Amino acid sequence: MNPARWRRLQELFEALLEQDPAGRTAWLATHEPDPALRAEALALVGKHESAEPGLTQRLQEVAEAGVQQPASGMRLGPYVLIREIGSGGMGTVFLAERVDAEYDRKVAIKLIRGIPTSEATQRLRRERQILANLSHPNIAPLLDGGTSEAGQPYLVMEFIEGPAPAGSASDAPTRAPTISEYCSAHALPLRKRLQLLQQVCRAVHYAHQRLVIHRDLKPANVLVRSDGTPVLLDFGIAKLLDSEASGQQTQTGVPWFTPAYASPEQRGGRSISTASDIYALGTLMYQLLTDVVPRPDPDGRLPMASAAKSPGAVGSDRELDIIVAKASHPEPDRRYASAEALANDIERYLRGRPIQAAPDSAAYRIGKFVFRHRWAVAAGLAMLVMAVVMFARLAIENDRARRAEARAHAESATAGSVVEYLVSLFDAASPDKIGKRLISPIELVDAGVREARQKLADQPQPRARLLFALGEIYSKLGKGEQAISAVEEAVATERGLGDPAQLARYLAGLGTVLNASERHGAAITALREARGLLDGDFQADPGLRSEVLTSLSLAQSRTGQIAAAIADAEESARWATVADGGRGERLGEANNALSEAHWRNGDLAIAQQIAERNIRRLVAEGSSGNAVLLAETYLAAILVDQGQRDQAESLLRQVIAERLKTLDASSDWLITLRNQLATVLRAQGKPLETTELLRQNLSAMQQRGETDTPSYMIALNNLGSMQDQIGDYAAAEPNLREALRLALAEHDPTSARPDIYRQSLGRVLMLSGKRAEALPLIEPEIVDDGSDDRRIARLRRLIHLAEWNRLGGQIETAEDFVRQAETNVVAVFGPGHVRASGVARERALVERDRGDLAAAEASMQRALQLAETGFGPESNPVVEVRVELADIQLRRNEHASAAKNLQASQSSVRSKFMPGSPTAVLFDRLEERVGISTTTATRGQG
Repeated sequence: MNPARWRRLQELFEALLEQDPAGRTAWLATHEPDPALRAEALALVGKHESAEPGLTQRLQEVAEAGVQQPASGMRLGPYVLIREIGSGGMGTVFLAERVDAEYDRKVAIKLIRGIPTSEATQRLRRERQILANLSHPNIAPLLDGGTSEAGQPYLVMEFIEGPAPAGSASDAPTRAPTISEYCSAHALPLRKRLQLLQQVCRAVHYAHQRLVIHRDLKPANVLVRSDGTPVLLDFGIAKLLDSEASGQQTQTGVPWFTPAYASPEQRGGRSISTASDIYALGTLMYQLLTDVVPRPDPDGRLPMASAAKSPGAVGSDRELDIIVAKASHPEPDRRYASAEALANDIERYLRGRPIQAAPDSAAYRIGKFVFRHRWAVAAGLAMLVMAVVMFARLAIENDRARRAEARAHAESATAGSVVEYLVSLFDAASPDKIGKRLISPIELVDAGVREARQKLADQPQPRARLLFALGEIYSKLGKGEQAISAVEEAVATERGLGDPAQLARYLAGLGTVLNASERHGAAITALREARGLLDGDFQADPGLRSEVLTSLSLAQSRTGQIAAAIADAEESARWATVADGGRGERLGEANNALSEAHWRNGDLAIAQQIAERNIRRLVAEGSSGNAVLLAETYLAAILVDQGQRDQAESLLRQVIAERLKTLDASSDWLITLRNQLATVLRAQGKPLETTELLRQNLSAMQQRGETDTPSYMIALNNLGSMQDQIGDYAAAEPNLREALRLALAEHDPTSARPDIYRQSLGRVLMLSGKRAEALPLIEPEIVDDGSDDRRIARLRRLIHLAEWNRLGGQIETAEDFVRQAETNVVAVFGPGHVRASGVARERALVERDRGDLAAAEASMQRALQLAETGFGPESNPVVEVRVELADIQLRRNEHASAAKNLQASQSSVRSKFMPGSPTAVLFDRLEERVGISTTTATRGQG
């Protein structure tokens, strides 16, 4: 089909969709003289609308019968249809309202045509959930959905209302204008139009990040609110790109698209992707610039926007032509990599900076020309072109050969150095040098680092490579500080060698070992540099991209940057899929990072689902034990927060047993796992086992001589906090002092540890009777940077200041801090969060000390309920609150209730608190009072 005939067929197809079906043949007869073209247009529309129309046809029949309001009174679930407000290839849209008193709101209901089978209907039902999960200010939210009695699916969406037409007396809602109508009606200048389009691009990018494509981007699916905000419609028919969720790869099926805006692969029935939406954005940009409906040629190319002569054109230039051409390139892999990249290039244009898009090179255009017209190109011209190409190719191959030769020499030299190095290393470990003594893996790696530094001092490339490899081995052996030192040296050496790809690899490794040692701020710096290097290299290894993004996601999760962490983990999974075909440990690690980000965001059910699915996949693939153990470690952390502590304990004990088969008990891996298990045991009310595990960790690090590392600092804090909980303040104080000293020595402004550790030490000093020493630690303000750790520290500060003032008899000041803490905990964590139990407990103690015992008992009962739910019924915080509740009840002469609480606490107090702790001392005093009171009551009755 020649270009003119193709364009005419497009025009007829689009016009016919707007005609009443019964009058289409007559309309064609008066608008197109060519009978063959009329038949083709009708056939295309027939294929487009081949599905059984169901309820839509019934409504049309009502309209044909002459009813003024065709849908009036017709019900779809709780909705009543009011009138038709639009129609297209996907279905018919009606204005409707809800009639079950749930809320008073006008909505838009789209009746989907072309869903004739139960399988397709089920698929749409799944995809309704996809749209429901899209939450973006520029995407119309899905409010509801269902199926009519006749089996017709429908979507209920927000009705995007526009201003009433000028001079209209009706107060009936009017639909908002499309983006092209809005631009024309308001005579928007070029800058405003491009800024509108940028918002659309970023909304599309948001959906793409969640593996959803639109498939039918066009002006009619972008409405503009009265405040100038664009809103995208019709994501409801998008197909999920994730084959695991949909069960199949995305293919075009029923032709739900508009040819003028559809990509060549979409019109050709080939596989579509996010690149198809990028093409549609390019056509949309063309229309906003020219005020003309796009007319792509048979290959899918658009004419230059700057050449448009329409009255509504706002003017274009060569740079905008280049941007449009790149977005709407016929070949998907030559378009912008993402909708965000398109928005960013528009931003560069608006700021007067160089755009990243570039026109097709001459060589590319010649190649495409020859391909398209290969039978018509004269033989002499073809021979000339071939000669030029061959000459260019020879030059390129010559250059490649020279570079390959240089690389081969370098590799040969490196290989020779490595062989020499390994020989010397194993020679140093041979029996004639060390006798019968067995050399440990750590000793061998230590010797290797020394040898690399000495023997390869004048050979930077092999030295960097070996130091990096040895650093990775250190990390796997759980020797974090040695790993960081070796990899940092490799990075420093590589900076002088001029190989960006290799530097990116070493920076990625540095980020990984820094993360493992809890130095997340430094990890983010290294990983962002690595990402920048990879973004500048279009041929960068997708597997390395995935590894960088996974590590970056973990670091961001642990510093409170949750949205960025989720986005990077999702992108990492996509690169891992590209690299390994949807299998392997890289994808497992990306999913671990995604699970952790959701866990830290409080999305526990989502996090658990991702973790469990990840483990099942890894096991089914026969992945290494290390990958499975790591995934199980993540799952254990989620199970704890889900309240499934027994399962978490069992899983962690299994992981520890497996790790001990290959790792030394003093390795970082085992220390981390024992910390995690200690957290579970603490929540289960097993303080003695918890304390023993923490002491093992501290002892292991002291034996290794690592008493100034982040891991040692964390171990000190954990043990000190546990000693605080059981009331052993004398033992807790030196541990917490040393932990704070090490945290301050890090000089890491992104770390919340100094704030946390000051509060921990301040509390212990305060409860030890050292209030004057405690105040400078607990009083300083803590900046809220959005991270969970600092928000927790801010809440603890308010509770501790309330407690400090209460212990000093300053009740009004204490109550003021309690009120601040109550506001804080509700705003940050929610009223039912476990951390609200500490606030309610302090409220009760303040009320007790001011003499309001009834209020105190009610507050302490609430604290008990929250603590039991969050910590477990036998945990130390619950026992502490129960004893304090008994104290208040005795003050109110409620002896039976007090005795019941004391009896429930007796065994726990004896086994879980130090004899001289405040809780144990208070329990002994109350137990004595209850015994005397009970005896007296018994005598009186006799």
